[in-house]
Amino acid sequence: GRGINYLASNLQKKREEAERYSSLISRFYDEGLRLLESSSPEEAMERFRSALIGSLNLREVVFFMEKPEGLVSHLDVERLVKKGIVRIVEGKSICGGRDPGEEGGIIFPCEMELEGRPERGLLMPVVIEGKTRGVVFAVPKDDLLPGEAEKKLLGSFVTFLSSLTERLLYSRNLEALIEKGTRELELSQKKFKILYERASEGIFLYNLKEDRILDANSRFLEMMEMDEDDLKETDTLAFIHPDEREKVEEYTRKRLEGGYEAAPTSYTTVFISRKGKPIHVRLSLARLDDEFNYVVIVTDISELVRLQEQLEKANAELAEKAVRDPLTGAFNRRKLFDVLEACLKTVGEGRSISLIMADLDGFKEINDRYGHQVGDFLLRSVYRTFQNYVRDEDWIFRYGGDEFIILLPETDKEAGRIVAERLRIALEKKEHYYRRGAEGGSPLALVVTASFGVSSAPQDAREPEKLIDRADRAMYSAKKKGGNRICL
Repeated sequence: GRGINYLASNLQKKREEAERYSSLISRFYDEGLRLLESSSPEEAMERFRSALIGSLNLREVVFFMEKPEGLVSHLDVERLVKKGIVRIVEGKSICGGRDPGEEGGIIFPCEMELEGRPERGLLMPVVIEGKTRGVVFAVPKDDLLPGEAEKKLLGSFVTFLSSLTERLLYSRNLEALIEKGTRELELSQKKFKILYERASEGIFLYNLKEDRILDANSRFLEMMEMDEDDLKETDTLAFIHPDEREKVEEYTRKRLEGGYEAAPTSYTTVFISRKGKPIHVRLSLARLDDEFNYVVIVTDISELVRLQEQLEKANAELAEKAVRDPLTGAFNRRKLFDVLEACLKTVGEGRSISLIMADLDGFKEINDRYGHQVGDFLLRSVYRTFQNYVRDEDWIFRYGGDEFIILLPETDKEAGRIVAERLRIALEKKEHYYRRGAEGGSPLALVVTASFGVSSAPQDAREPEKLIDRADRAMYSAKKKGGNRICL
């Protein structure tokens, strides 16, 4: 009976002890959650550790931290040491050199030298993010190692310690990221402000829906010859040259209806400054958000446009010189064949062209008597005379020497003969006055006539060379008959 009573009493004590430890574990768990949510990590560790030592009859709990990347740097253990919360013992290797992680997180007995004396206790690895970052060494007040219930409680403490450390790592990493992001944002804003104000291009912020300029840099204001007050009072459309407004309004309408890419994001147009000066610009648009806000970069290309116009003019002049006779200004033989081939493609079905060949009579004698300067003057004067008696659509070519060809589009042979007769009479009556220059005296009056030959297409020929040859033969017939006449 006494044995049964003893066993029953002992069983009751074990049950009460198990219930006590179960209650402790539950309380520690709830306390840990509360501390994680409300306290600083250092305060949570201190309170939890104190409760652990008091509840489990422990003499000491020691943390061994990994350096330099482990808990020491993250949990600020040095401050905890100064406050007397923990003691860090460094020296001999843990568990005779074994890696705490080898046990896979299992709590196991261990002997360790602390402050020069051997201590016997339990060793538990602290696993953070899947890696062993340190160990916890629990030393009992007597030589008896904690039982299973105590081990479970210690395991809860280690789990709490790992969670606490992970939380602190995340918190500090997040703070570092926020701080870094804030610095980068401030730097980016500073760079943008510097670029915005010091940019060589004009820049303005524009709300497409309200058709309103929100802000502009100093270069844009300078370009438009206005200040900030003028910018607020001026209608946006007033910036655009009247010839360009329809195009810009069309782009705006398309972008409002179809979105950012519904119209060109880079195009040229012409602005008008406040003082009325036209400014050729290239606009480059970039969308800032989904609220119709844009940043618009304005590049002044007025000088580029001016240079381009000069280049086009110079190219046109060069192209013109390439097809002009440098002495008289009439078109040359190269141009003759280009124009003649084009005109011959239009003949037929009632459509004709006529070609007049004119050769000056007695020109060689004038050259020999008065010199080449007088002869050159006479050729230029004859060309100007012919110009006065032909249509704008007619062509005059210097064919060579003192020969000219007059090409008459949409003209039959009889009409060509009439034009040739008009030219012959005009030349016969014309007096060409040559000023002698430094020699002084009265101007030299010259009169010259010409022999004319007329051919027509398609009546006489359809090929350029043959049509010219027919007119040339007719012209020589006129010259053989005494000149100053027309032959067909």
